[in-house]
Amino acid sequence: MIMQYLTRLTLPDVIVTIWLAGMQMYQEGNMLRQTHLEGKIFFQEAKKGKGH
Repeated sequence: MIMQYLTRLTLPDVIVTIWLAGMQMYQEGNMLRQTHLEGKIFFQEAKKGKGH
């Protein structure tokens, strides 16, 4: 069943699918970086005694 679907895919379908997957990974990477930076700032403040 999957093979039947794959044989019907055209080049634009493949390009769009790869592009969407790339955008998703890019956004997830940005969110991870943001979370990491926020965590770093939080721990720096906590060390100084300003943290929660």
